[in-house]
Amino acid sequence: NMFDDLILLSEGRLVYSGPMADAVDHFGTLGHPCPPNYNPAEYFIDLISIDYTNPATEAESRTRVNHLVDAWSTNPEAKRAGVPAP
Repeated sequence: NMFDDLILLSEGRLVYSGPMADAVDHFGTLGHPCPPNYNPAEYFIDLISIDYTNPATEAESRTRVNHLVDAWSTNPEAKRAGVPAP
């Protein structure tokens, strides 16, 4: 594996920062498991992106991203790293 650590941002807000090996489990515990045989990198990009297809999908994706940002900001790993709350 070429990457040890991963930082994921969505619209400039921190969604995840930590070991690449822990990212799949992190999002899985938040109700977003990576599908089997799916590239985790592509999955993470989809998961943290805003979908501008129409107002409903935009609102849905913003709600999802806000939840992910909030979840990371209260994660003990984020607190140990000194990540400020949003």
